[in-house]
Amino acid sequence: MESFRIGLIASLSGPKQRIGLGILHSVEFIFALSNQPPFQDGPRIELVVEDDRGQVFDAIKAMHKCVDADCVMIIGPNDTDSATALLADERFRGVPMLSLANGTDIAPRNGAPNLFRVTSPNSSRVELLLMKIKQLMPKSTLHIYAETGALETYSQSIKRDVLRCAESLGIDYAIDDFSVGVLNVPKPRRDAAIVVCAPSASAVTLLKYLRRKGARNQAFGFGSNTNFLADAAHGTIVVCDLDRYDNNPKMRSLLDAFSDGHPGINDPSIPSMQAINVVVQAVRDLGDIAPDTTIDDIRQQLISILRSNSFEGIFGPVRFSDNGEMAGFEQITLARIRRRRNGYSFSALRERSKPLRYRRHRLGTIISALIGALGALTGLLGVVQWFLTR
Repeated sequence: MESFRIGLIASLSGPKQRIGLGILHSVEFIFALSNQPPFQDGPRIELVVEDDRGQVFDAIKAMHKCVDADCVMIIGPNDTDSATALLADERFRGVPMLSLANGTDIAPRNGAPNLFRVTSPNSSRVELLLMKIKQLMPKSTLHIYAETGALETYSQSIKRDVLRCAESLGIDYAIDDFSVGVLNVPKPRRDAAIVVCAPSASAVTLLKYLRRKGARNQAFGFGSNTNFLADAAHGTIVVCDLDRYDNNPKMRSLLDAFSDGHPGINDPSIPSMQAINVVVQAVRDLGDIAPDTTIDDIRQQLISILRSNSFEGIFGPVRFSDNGEMAGFEQITLARIRRRRNGYSFSALRERSKPLRYRRHRLGTIISALIGALGALTGLLGVVQWFLTR
């Protein structure tokens, strides 16, 4: 067989579009590099791209389309609840999936023989973040805000990890679930650390609400999506798998090349790059395929290759453990959102960093003061006019 189809399922529209587009362009970027000398002599690989709109039902439809198109392997989806649903569905158990979802418990209890995760589970991220909170704010409690949803959703899944880790570290906490449609949650205690369990766009919406209520607490979150580059998130510390200021020459060269080729895309996805990198190597390891070999047989061969082989990853050798978790180095890092002249950016968290009390941007403060002064002046003129016209 000279050609193989690979499915990519991502949120290319809807509220998580920015994340999905970062995944798509990251996959296309590495895929293009793999088709250049000296790598172009292997079997031809075609990408079949499907949009799940960030919804479980659409992810199932997208998976069906990929299977019907004879895709031998799937990259994605990036949503925890969608990945959980696909991995639990018996109809897809013979299709190898390179999952981009961070949810700690995305596989069903009896395991998922087709699961190969190319990113670290949230339990690792939560532990890194809460250890930092304990170091920065040893006497503080946590106020955990999690976006409402089913147990399998990203927000609720990561909330469970935060609770487990907080209890193991002996950190006291309060919990409130929130909905971006109707925000009505209490302000945290003045000395509490805010921990937001939600995708970046929802996290920023919540922070805007809490800042308007006067909460100046140090905030913590998950992810490096540019949705976080907003005034309400200034000072927030996030744990992510993308160090935008990585000094590793190989990583720096990769990020610079991506930026040059995709000037309008600010959210590269390292797990997605890792995924397509592994896919290309796994397909080449298939060797000669007999003309009468079925798609199901090829998928089983790929599952065996993924389970037994090591691959050259972005950071070094990558392989998968018996339960499909990646046994290789992934750079999980802490970053802080800081103001710059032209807006906001992620910056490396310094070892001696301290908690920051949120302060509204100076321009916003000036505008608010001017609006207040204008209102007062209008009221004063109204009083004067009333006296003059009596």
